[in-house]
Amino acid sequence: AHLAAHVVVRDRTCRFPTCHRPAILAEIDHRIPYERGGTTDPDNTWALHTGHHRAKTWHRFATATDLHGTTWWITPAGHRYPVEPEAIGPIRTRIPEPVPF
Repeated sequence: AHLAAHVVVRDRTCRFPTCHRPAILAEIDHRIPYERGGTTDPDNTWALHTGHHRAKTWHRFATATDLHGTTWWITPAGHRYPVEPEAIGPIRTRIPEPVPF
């Protein structure tokens, strides 16, 4: 339950290209399948809604993640579609001043 909650909060939406369905409605999928040595932890799981989970598992879509965190979805025909990592917000160089109330 903790892993699923972590993945839902982290991913926010299905991680398939152009899909914006909420992660809370998605399935938690192993990027590298468990039976091929994939681990059940946040680094190897993500949110995919049912149709996209099936496309990856049964229709031979492949994925690869580069050093910048972009996940590339590769179709059976070889077309590549990027999914950029979610922005986490601006990095602040100083702590904001408290609100004067």
